[in-house]
Amino acid sequence: MDRNATSGGIADVSYDLALWNLVIRPTRTTYDAAQLGPREFKVSDVAVVREDVDLRSKRGCLLCCSHFLPKGAKAGPEGLPVVVYLHGNSSNRLEAGGIVATLLT
Repeated sequence: MDRNATSGGIADVSYDLALWNLVIRPTRTTYDAAQLGPREFKVSDVAVVREDVDLRSKRGCLLCCSHFLPKGAKAGPEGLPVVVYLHGNSSNRLEAGGIVATLLT
């Protein structure tokens, strides 16, 4: 056994916990809402509007969401198609920016 791999003690426990949290709960990247881009833009000659929505769960967690819709869209009896994109656990809404145009065409 490699004696340098573990040395035991309380300091090692706190280090192990910190290391574990980096894997299981990595620090979330931060961003400014302005980085999400313009609220109105065009994709293949279709005007699109981004609505930023905050939802609160029953446990009190705040979910910050972006809802992209064709500008002036009126839902028919079947409604409009919806794609829910969930980013990784240490990411944010900026991650979806690269695929929004693809999903809207």
